[in-house]
Amino acid sequence: KDCPVGYPGMQCKHCGGKAGFGRYFPASLQALSSANSDRNIFNHVIKCRKCPQHLREKLQAMQNEQLNSKNRRGSRKKFFMQVWARLHNNSSVCVEIKTSP
Repeated sequence: KDCPVGYPGMQCKHCGGKAGFGRYFPASLQALSSANSDRNIFNHVIKCRKCPQHLREKLQAMQNEQLNSKNRRGSRKKFFMQVWARLHNNSSVCVEIKTSP
């Protein structure tokens, strides 16, 4: 995308977003919280060659658990609002995609 230098975003902590993959620069909170955005991040981590296998397996298991559980209303929106605030309140810090607690 055509983001200015210094625009806050996220990158995969395993591959560093090499070759343009694993880097995300959402233009708005709505773009960040879209289902497509988190699918792209999930798909990258699952396919990332530098991500350890045990973390990919854990992420897959967490997705399966999430699909089988009831979500608290508003929790997704709240999560992405917190991520957006962290990205834009301190633009000198790059938030890495974390795959384990």
